[in-house]
Amino acid sequence: MSKVKTIQKLHAQWVTSENFQPYGQVIFASEDGKPYDQDDAQLNLENGISRFYIMRLHHNGRKFDKITRHVQCTQCLG
Repeated sequence: MSKVKTIQKLHAQWVTSENFQPYGQVIFASEDGKPYDQDDAQLNLENGISRFYIMRLHHNGRKFDKITRHVQCTQCLG
């Protein structure tokens, strides 16, 4: 039995620290040289070895059609 695919229209809304809070911490761009404060990323590195790397993504463009979910960690692609 094949799964039925439906298109759902999503309405964009502005992200704020308050409305994003159920999902975690939102991080906004800041000026270079800004001192560390409560608006910086609150990193929890207690659950294993962290990995930082730069990926080569050839010919992917600016669109995506799937995203990987990591249940016990966070991931940032920038």
